[in-house]
Amino acid sequence: MGTMRRLFFHATIGAMLLFMAVSSGAQEAEIQRLLGDFPQGDDYFRVFIEQRGRVAVATGGVVSLIRKPFTLVLVFRDPSGPEETSGPKGPPGPKGPSDSGESSNSGKPVGVLVNFSFRDVICSGFREGKSLGEILENPDNFMGMAEHLFNPEEKIVVDDVLPHYLYYETNESHRFSSVTRMNGVVVCRRRIAYYSYLDSIEQKSPVEQIQGMRLFVSLLHSQYGKNYQRIEKQRQCIEIDFRQ
Repeated sequence: MGTMRRLFFHATIGAMLLFMAVSSGAQEAEIQRLLGDFPQGDDYFRVFIEQRGRVAVATGGVVSLIRKPFTLVLVFRDPSGPEETSGPKGPPGPKGPSDSGESSNSGKPVGVLVNFSFRDVICSGFREGKSLGEILENPDNFMGMAEHLFNPEEKIVVDDVLPHYLYYETNESHRFSSVTRMNGVVVCRRRIAYYSYLDSIEQKSPVEQIQGMRLFVSLLHSQYGKNYQRIEKQRQCIEIDFRQ
């Protein structure tokens, strides 16, 4: 490799790294701005969608994306203190400490049930203020599925009922692509590049092949009370509108 070519190569790599650092810093600053006074208040989690290095702005609960990989961003109170670290560590495993989707009083792990569906079933029920028992024939089936740590397949499972349980416990135990701890919160990112259907879960397709115009994302945080009764604490729905 000639001298000029080497200089050009190193300059290009340097510019790319600088751009990545600036973009990452800008994203964190934008998330921090959108969080407002969180984690103060009653909210257990906040949710955002990112694509191409930017936070997509929701209008009326609808986020417009192109049919390309995107990132689901969940923000929780930091269960372990103010230290700032990021990124997955440790070997992958099939299950987390709990797949129930319920959080303990200690706050470890922090997590939320997330359903992805092409049909407006759970989201419409949430909008109408219905309980999970009124929306689903068997609400007890609304429990998190077993899956690997650290999102190695970068995929979601699409189903009308069954959700993911996306949680963070430690840097060695979570179901996200990366985690950043800052200012008393954990910012958890799960990159989504593929999807599967529950009845053919081993077959995954790129998000570019999604045929429908909308993907409905339903999020639920709940706890168990006396007699193992589910008590819903926070719910939210996002409609992803694929423009092209």
